[in-house]
Amino acid sequence: MEDLEIDFKPTFDDLNQIKSWGSNLDSNFSTILQSLNSSDLIVAKYKNEIVSYFACSKKEVTIFISLAETKKEFQKKGIAGTILKTLITHFKSSHFKAFYLYCSPQESQYFWTKVGFKYFPKDSDHRKIFMYKIFGEVKSPEVCNDVQFKDYIEIWDKEWPDKNETPKWICELEFKKGSNELLKPILFFGNCKWQIKVVKNNTLKILRYKELDRNSEIYECFYIPII
Repeated sequence: MEDLEIDFKPTFDDLNQIKSWGSNLDSNFSTILQSLNSSDLIVAKYKNEIVSYFACSKKEVTIFISLAETKKEFQKKGIAGTILKTLITHFKSSHFKAFYLYCSPQESQYFWTKVGFKYFPKDSDHRKIFMYKIFGEVKSPEVCNDVQFKDYIEIWDKEWPDKNETPKWICELEFKKGSNELLKPILFFGNCKWQIKVVKNNTLKILRYKELDRNSEIYECFYIPII
């Protein structure tokens, strides 16, 4: 859409424009205001009129999209997709690695799927529909197969799997020379209580992800830069 401007520094006047849309903003206004105050509200303007917005919240290495809405008469014109592409470009070289959100209304999942979001694994302990999109330089586990690695991490989809139950995902551990730092950090959206197995230098350790680094404050995903 031509003449569309993406603004990372909206004002309170812009917020009043959004409020005038007359949508279900009364219950969401505090969330939008919080995003504005933390400089995490991004708006799209067409001829100086606010036509769409993303209200975000920055976590440790992820960005939670709390709300996203486009003014009714400007919907289905690719505006939200343009905001998302601009956000990815903006944060691509930062320490942030991914977006995540939950679908409200649930029908919004079809839009998010179109722009590349994926569903959290089943049994992630979420009753809502959560989705994510990775844009940073990371390594993601893959479904377990017959490939063997010297150093690796395996992930189950539950906290206490049965003794003979096989893991669901595996990821090779590749380190920077002479270091415990991984070439690329591992990023995986799942339940922080799920069991993992780490095999490194012929040493095996079984624990839950949240026990891997007790100083970590990252709970919405598995994020492992050093092991």
